[in-house]
Amino acid sequence: MSQSEIENKKLPQNAAQSQRNRALIQLLKSWREGDEQEQRSTWEYLKQALDKDRLSERKLFP
Repeated sequence: MSQSEIENKKLPQNAAQSQRNRALIQLLKSWREGDEQEQRSTWEYLKQALDKDRLSERKLFP
């Protein structure tokens, strides 16, 4: 198999990978740019849940 045949075979794979990478980047951006108020309330709930029923009196998130 010649070098050009190898490169031609790689091109569609690289294009497909590039498309998947762009889709993943968009997904990560959408998560980052999510509803700030919802993220704050979720964080407060998570902190309370983690601090509840701890074996020690010391809070994980003071």
